[in-house]
Order: sequence, then C-alpha cells, then structure tokens
Amino acid sequence: MNIHLLNVDEIELFVELMTMFGKEFDEIEVYTGARPGDDYVKDLLASKSFFALAAVDGEQVIGGLAAYELCKFEQERSEVYIYDLAVAETHRRQGVATALIQRTQEIAGERGAWTVFVQADQGDAPAIELYSKLGRREDVLHFDIPVVNAEQSASVQELLALVTHMVEDNDLSIQEFATLDRWLSDNRHIAHLWPANIIGEGVHLICADNVVDQQELDALCGAMKAIASRAADS
Repeated sequence: MNIHLLNVDEIELFVELMTMFGKEFDEIEVYTGARPGDDYVKDLLASKSFFALAAVDGEQVIGGLAAYELCKFEQERSEVYIYDLAVAETHRRQGVATALIQRTQEIAGERGAWTVFVQADQGDAPAIELYSKLGRREDVLHFDIPVVNAEQSASVQELLALVTHMVEDNDLSIQEFATLDRWLSDNRHIAHLWPANIIGEGVHLICADNVVDQQELDALCGAMKAIASRAADS
C-alpha cells in the first residue's frame, strides 16, 4: 500500500478518490453527481489551504483523506482540519486510516502547522476508537448554519415583524393564525430558517382543522413570544 499526496496533474486519481468517498459514505450523488471541472480541481490541489491523500493498493484506491489548512488570526500559525476520511470496506481494520492520518501529521509538520484536528459522528465507534488512540478528545457540539440570501433575509425580518405584532396584545385569534399560515405558505423559501422552522408546523396544525387545542396554543404562543423577545434584543 502506498499513501500518495495528489498533485495538480492527477485529475483521474482525484476522480477515483471522489468515487470511493461516495461509495463508502453512501453519498454517491454528493461526490459524483456534480463533479468540479478540471481547472477547479487543479486550482484546489495547487492551493496551500487544501490537500488530498489516496491510499493505493496496486491500481485500486482503497482509502483517502481530504484536509484543509486553516490560517489562524490570533497567532501566526495554522491548523490542519481532516474534512473527509474513508477506507474501502474490504480494507478496513488493516491500518489504512492510521497510515493516512500519520501522513497527514507529517504534512502538517512540514507546513509548520500547530495541530491536526478531526470530527467524529456520535455512535461512530470505529472512528472514535481510532482518533482516541491518536489524539486528545474534546466533546463539542457541531451546528450547520444555513446560508441566507438577500431575499430570504428580508423575508425573515418581515416574519419577525409579523410575529412581534401578533404577540403585542397578548390575545391571539384563529384569524391571526390563518393570516400567518398563509404568509408562511407564500414564503416557503424560508421554511428551513429560524423562526419559520420553529412555528411553521404548529401554525399549520392549528389552522388545518380550525380547532384551537389549548395545549398546542400555549406552546405556540410561548414560542412566538420567545421569538419576539429575541428579535427585540438583537
């Protein structure tokens, strides 16, 4: 087995690496459905902020790693973040992942990086076991925060104003909920964004049968008041 650092001319090997990631992560579409063009890949592989490793056995890519070097702002130093690491199912428990990480440590040292870090999903016992042997564990929470465009941002502000107005008199009516439900239906482009993702389902359930369950109403009113309070503090 050879641990190979990809260079700018190895587009074909890069494609094989992406295919392996897609198969092992069960995300074929993500890794192969919209592959970047050759120029993009060359620029990426030439960048000082990214590198990719392929574990090759004969002609087969049996594992791989993609990492980013992050320049810090508080000191003149950098950190290497292992973004993706996968090993073909047929070659697991054979030291491939360890070899990939060890090569990453060497590259980080050559670049003068301060540390290497990686994340593991809760319940991924093999990854957690491996990383625990190689480094110090820190328990943190990871959040994916969606990207928002100008139109979505304006709609969120409009929703906040609408919710704030509704809770001001502390006397919410089914007609007000119906108005809010229609507004949310017309603005589905922010259904996944706060606060629409908090109140959308509750508002729709109340309006669906025109019956106001007091427990549901209390919970929804509490959520809306909390949203209005947070908006006022921001």
